[in-house]
Amino acid sequence: MARRSPMAGGARESWRLWWPAATMLLCSLLSYLDRQTLAILSPMMLPDLGWNAETYGQVVSAFFGMPGGELIGRGYMRPDGTLGKSLPLFWETGMGSAEIAVDEETGAIRVEKYVTVADVGKALNPLQAEGQDEGAAMQGLGNTLFEALEYENGQPLNASLVDYRVPRFTDLPALFTSALVENSDGPGPYGAKGMGESGIVSVAPAIGNALFNATGVRIRDLPLTPERVWRALRDRGDGQR
Repeated sequence: MARRSPMAGGARESWRLWWPAATMLLCSLLSYLDRQTLAILSPMMLPDLGWNAETYGQVVSAFFGMPGGELIGRGYMRPDGTLGKSLPLFWETGMGSAEIAVDEETGAIRVEKYVTVADVGKALNPLQAEGQDEGAAMQGLGNTLFEALEYENGQPLNASLVDYRVPRFTDLPALFTSALVENSDGPGPYGAKGMGESGIVSVAPAIGNALFNATGVRIRDLPLTPERVWRALRDRGDGQR
């Protein structure tokens, strides 16, 4: 299991700015409406500036003079804002499990199976949420097994994708499964939480622990290249690496 720090990042912004952005957008729309239109709409507006779908549609129609148009909203978050006195922080939680095969003659690692799990609270878009977590796991596979910048006299030697090794389709696990945990217990809309980065950070410990379970060798440096693994296997009698 890997836990992320409570920083503000892209994984948080979909729920973090949803309410203040929507509220400020509605206020902006209302500020442009004439008194007659406001008199018609105001009885339907909730005291806390909430609205139902019918009321919101009427506001948009009144603003544009037609059924719809392009809307842009801005949102700001502060401790004494609409979400209470404390910052809406949470621990982004994800897990990963790997089954690998190790060629002890060459040090090559092959990931046979990988499972990634993310606690998202509520997936607002399940298909994109799964893709986010699966893509993050594949990024994690890259920095776990392949990716490293090599320098000579301060200049990168592998600065292009011709020389910089990233995962290929042939490197993907034969069995790759993702799962989303939805308990609707997050601070966002419908109980949503941020997600995404946890899928990256779980891969290295999962594969590293699988390597240790299979060979008794503990390697704490990345990437786990065949040469690094082979040297550790050769010197395994010397203790931890």
